[in-house]
Amino acid sequence: MSKTHAQILSELKVMISDFSGVHQKNINEESMLETDLRIYGDDTIDLLIIYSEQYNIDMSAFKGEEYIASEGDTLLPAIKKFFNGEKQVSRKDIKVADLVNGVITGVFNPSTLND
Repeated sequence: MSKTHAQILSELKVMISDFSGVHQKNINEESMLETDLRIYGDDTIDLLIIYSEQYNIDMSAFKGEEYIASEGDTLLPAIKKFFNGEKQVSRKDIKVADLVNGVITGVFNPSTLND
């Protein structure tokens, strides 16, 4: 028997809460991993690994560099880019709804993500 949308969301809220320490009541489908839940860099990668293994999600087409910023010193590179006239790289954020959709489809890639 396949799980309902609500069951998948509930399971993901537990997984994210256990991983991040954010209370489940503060997690909803529109919650963004970085912006709302403060899950960054390597932590995002670790969460996605747990997610993909738990739900057997195909992550092969997911372009992490478009969504996950590297950890470490971000101030110095930003200053250099400003003075060199380079644009800051704008990263997309992953919504909990994107994770739900990945469980439903079995694939997590840019075509399943909300822009």
